[in-house]
Amino acid sequence: MYASGPLTDNVSADITVSARHQGDGYGTNLATGKDAYKTDHDIAVRSKWLFQIGEATQARLALDYKNSDSSDPSFAPIYGTKAPASGGLFFPDNPYDVKTDVNPYHKIKAGGAMLRLDHEFDEVTLTSITAYRQMRYTTLFDGDISETPFVDVFYKQNDDQISQEIQIASNNGGSLEWIIGGYYFDLDGRYDPYILNVGIPIDSPAFIFQRKLDQKSITRSTAGYVQASYEFLPDTTLTGGFRYTTEIRKLSGTTTTTTPGGASVVPNDQSDDYSVPTWRIVLDHKFTDDVMGYVSYNRGFKSGGYSPAAPNVVAYLPEYLDAYEAGFKSLLWGGRVRLNAEAYFYKYKDIQVNTYDGTVGVVYNGAEAEVYGIDVDFDAVVSDRVKVFGGFSLIDSEFTSFPLAVIATPNPDGTASTAPGSATGNKIQLTPDATVSLGVALNFPLAEGNLDIVVNDLYNSGYFTQTDNFLEQPSFHMLNGSITWTSPNEAYSLRLWADNLLDEQVAGSFTVAAGASVIGYQRPRTFGATLGVNF
Repeated sequence: MYASGPLTDNVSADITVSARHQGDGYGTNLATGKDAYKTDHDIAVRSKWLFQIGEATQARLALDYKNSDSSDPSFAPIYGTKAPASGGLFFPDNPYDVKTDVNPYHKIKAGGAMLRLDHEFDEVTLTSITAYRQMRYTTLFDGDISETPFVDVFYKQNDDQISQEIQIASNNGGSLEWIIGGYYFDLDGRYDPYILNVGIPIDSPAFIFQRKLDQKSITRSTAGYVQASYEFLPDTTLTGGFRYTTEIRKLSGTTTTTTPGGASVVPNDQSDDYSVPTWRIVLDHKFTDDVMGYVSYNRGFKSGGYSPAAPNVVAYLPEYLDAYEAGFKSLLWGGRVRLNAEAYFYKYKDIQVNTYDGTVGVVYNGAEAEVYGIDVDFDAVVSDRVKVFGGFSLIDSEFTSFPLAVIATPNPDGTASTAPGSATGNKIQLTPDATVSLGVALNFPLAEGNLDIVVNDLYNSGYFTQTDNFLEQPSFHMLNGSITWTSPNEAYSLRLWADNLLDEQVAGSFTVAAGASVIGYQRPRTFGATLGVNF
């Protein structure tokens, strides 16, 4: 449901409410009889308010809330990574079936508020942006992915964050435009708690150990920035920006390890701080009113931090990126065709990558990586009734230096062992060599209403999910389509739709584990009907 409109002469608002319940999962947990890959409920509410306080002052308030409970994704071993007869593992014929003693769940409660104040003076605009967000996430999953009770993982992750930004920007419309600002960010995150059980239940003779983490992580970030754009020649603009960021990261808490012989508690306290300058330079030129070309150089960084669920793993460093780009944006043939293209070169230092320490996800640093690529996208109005849209991307990615990566090696029984090794020359994870999209939208006027048909396909050449290039998602097509009838007065609409028409099995995640490699899938073919009412 969506509603929008004025409430008074000076106040306007909108609200969006969506709720989803999935009756059956895409698969079944054959050990428990419960649904797998099922969203029991997913509720979201968003609302924005605009207050015209005076002729020169506006306030915008945005609120949002989300509540979801699902067993999507669920995980199963990948066929061929261990002999089906060994270890009691289940290799399903239906990729969405699982067979685990623990039925996984993921529960999220999250919400936030943002208040933006703008006041226009004669020559400048003063802006204040204040935001607060909260997230509560609870999950349980089977660490050994079998029907035998052996390993399970349960944790609650609670995050609270506030931010404050102040901006002063020019508003005189001259050849020089500028903005100066300051930013503050404060995040408190907690595992409350994180529990790994091996040999369960804890009071059984099979109990081996339990690791319980009570961890708190803190991030405090402050930054100042300035950016200016100057049209030094007709239709030619030079933009420069500079930002200086200071961050403090802290991790504190305890790790309690319980074995049949007793319990031990180990404190964990770490702290790091970073002061990082970043910048951007852009030169753009309008060749005509409809064609603009540009070149740019940007230095950015991604914050360092910790892997709280694995406090024995060292902190990871900030990631640095130098991005060089050149391209153009255009409207051709009287605006009937939009064509944009860009060539780029990215150079990473201390690139952050993901791996697993047992069943625990951790982040660590690679040394250097490079990415070359070309992106092209377009849409064309062929006629009043036909529109074509699409694009393609060609990417060449490589770790140019990565001497100490986590490398998986296959064993004779189909499992894999991990050990330190070189990933130099490997492709960057989750980076396909090519993607191509193509779609068409058709419009047919009817005696009673209007009919719209949309079909689009995305081709992906495939990608590796980890730096060792051990597990690969093969190439796939994601074909979607819809047919929508709209009544003459636009009061009613009926949409028939289908996603993943080819029923491609696309991995949402791969994991190399000691017992067997694990996979969780994206949605299979789904189809349905949607009725819309406007009033």
